Amino acid sequence: QKNPFVIRFPKDVVRKPGTYTMKQLPIGRWEMLNDAEDNKVIVLTYGQDVYTLLNKVTVNSLPVTIVNCRFHKPVDTEMIRRIAQRNASVIVYETDLLEGGLAASILEYCADSRIDLPMKRYGIPDRFVPQGSNVQLKRMMGIDINTIFDEIVKDVKNADTSVH
Repeated sequence: QKNPFVIRFPKDVVRKPGTYTMKQLPIGRWEMLNDAEDNKVIVLTYGQDVYTLLNKVTVNSLPVTIVNCRFHKPVDTEMIRRIAQRNASVIVYETDLLEGGLAASILEYCADSRIDLPMKRYGIPDRFVPQGSNVQLKRMMGIDINTIFDEIVKDVKNADTSVH
């Protein structure tokens, strides 16, 4: 890089199943997993939750694409355009603040580019959050993995009856 670059290391362990091969990642490019053109739901997330959700949707044979948004800035504008062209429900799941987060960056790009991309956003609201364990706090705010998975399943079931 010829400019400053920030890497965020989560406190939790992030493991991708399988063997590891070093490869160069294109800056600003996301990765689509379990993708098929007729998938009914697309979930954009990052960190440890990418592979947790991927495992849950594949084990349950759900028509859900998981997007590994491994870069927040810059956002993958090409991927956002591809997602906007699909007839799928879009969920952005982040375990960080909603304000200034991934979904906010996506919405800002869409507004500036006049792209219509309705989405549901899940993350930490801009309000006081009491102390507690990560598990307790995520459950209290409705952003724990099981609650998000239940929302994904609802969207899959509703996809055939709703208009996007």
